[in-house]
Amino acid sequence: MQWYINVNGKLLKRGYTTGTCAAAALKASLIWSLTGVLPDSVDIRLPIGESIRIPVLWCGKESGICYCAVRKDAGDDADVTDGAVIYAGAERISEKGVSFASAGGVGTVTEEGLPVKVGEPAINPVPRSMMREVLENFNIFSAKVYVGVEDGGRIAKKTFNERLGIVGGISILGTTGIVEPFSEEAWKESLLVEMGVIKNRGYDFIVLTPGGKGEKLYKKYYGDSRNVLICGNYFGFAVKNAILKGFKEICIAGSFQKLIKLAAGNFNTDSRVSDAKAEVLALYTTIFEKNYNVNLVKEILNATPFSKSIGILEKYGIDVKGVFTLIGQAVIRKLRQLGEASFRVIMFYGDSILTDIQG
Repeated sequence: MQWYINVNGKLLKRGYTTGTCAAAALKASLIWSLTGVLPDSVDIRLPIGESIRIPVLWCGKESGICYCAVRKDAGDDADVTDGAVIYAGAERISEKGVSFASAGGVGTVTEEGLPVKVGEPAINPVPRSMMREVLENFNIFSAKVYVGVEDGGRIAKKTFNERLGIVGGISILGTTGIVEPFSEEAWKESLLVEMGVIKNRGYDFIVLTPGGKGEKLYKKYYGDSRNVLICGNYFGFAVKNAILKGFKEICIAGSFQKLIKLAAGNFNTDSRVSDAKAEVLALYTTIFEKNYNVNLVKEILNATPFSKSIGILEKYGIDVKGVFTLIGQAVIRKLRQLGEASFRVIMFYGDSILTDIQG
């Protein structure tokens, strides 16, 4: 297992998922309950075919069930579950098959649209499969598996679980068993899950915003926020997949400093990937004014921070809302290149609405 990978020129450490932790904890508990030996560590096979060794943190009994715990190591990823203590145990049952329950700190699914049924503990399909494989390796085919997370309720408040309708704890996740540091794919995967939940709430209208401030302002001015998806910089990915999921109306809401990049067709607004916001503003101001003012353009291009550019337009007596209506129209034209939908663009300047345009 190669633990270090190159991410943007830096060597970063991989970690392992909550699903891998649950499977490892279950394996340790089975070794203890079946042999009487308290294991110091266990080897667990990952969905990607490799095996890793995970230390066992503690073992204890409750209500006759042997539990063992491991500590999650998220490597160098910015993961709120890093260091979480995850424990598991199993009891034999007469009914055929394997079922899962929370032993505390694992959330419960309350809304449709997730890969787990409503009412079930938030343990995703791959971790369930990993734990079934562990049981089968001990010739156990009928069991109830309990998975718990110490302080899981508190940790969950730092996650998106509440937005997804998962209450009372964290989710047990993972598709490969490994946490890739700052994984773009993991972030995109989470967007698709949340998009599915919003669709199942009955919405044909989704609001895409880059962050929490955009969500807060949208809720302040337009009320409902149950259809708001924080998509970070991935507007192109989010718009394309919103169309594929059948959303008829797509609203882009956020600060003008971020959304103005879309007018140039920069659908990933990460500043490491795209910029040109000052150039876009200078261009559309010139088009709007039907006059090339070299001093004005120079001031816009040198505005630092970029939010000062609004004050520059005002200083020259330019109709700011008029300029941003033009830019909003340009954004909608670019969004139409991604697919068929009704688009709306809302740009904020500070806490105020700069433009709200539909097309």
